[in-house]
Amino acid sequence: MEVRISQDIRRYKTKDVGIFSFAEAGCIALAIGAGFAGYRLFGSVEKATVPIVIILVAGFLKPFGMSCAAFFRTVLMEMMSPRVYPCETDFIYDLDELYAEETGGPAPPDEDFPVKRTREEQKQIIK
Repeated sequence: MEVRISQDIRRYKTKDVGIFSFAEAGCIALAIGAGFAGYRLFGSVEKATVPIVIILVAGFLKPFGMSCAAFFRTVLMEMMSPRVYPCETDFIYDLDELYAEETGGPAPPDEDFPVKRTREEQKQIIK
């Protein structure tokens, strides 16, 4: 049995007040109120548009599919989280100490254990 669905359910957006959701309609009402208060306070339309634009951007902009409040909360939590996570370690291997534990004696000088070899040195070792 198949049921045909006219649109993708994942992209469905509720329309509560006209073409807007309750949150969007609330942001529009808040922006109008802030604009009116700004106009009465400053006496200038230009200065009153600043809070309107800020509130409308915060209400309608959806970065990465999240509301602005959820996005800024996530960014703030990322900035405040520690850089070393519990699954990571800040342990640094001390090769001299490890060699002393394995053999019971002091570690040999670094010339005996070259870290980098030239191609000719590597060929001599292989021969």
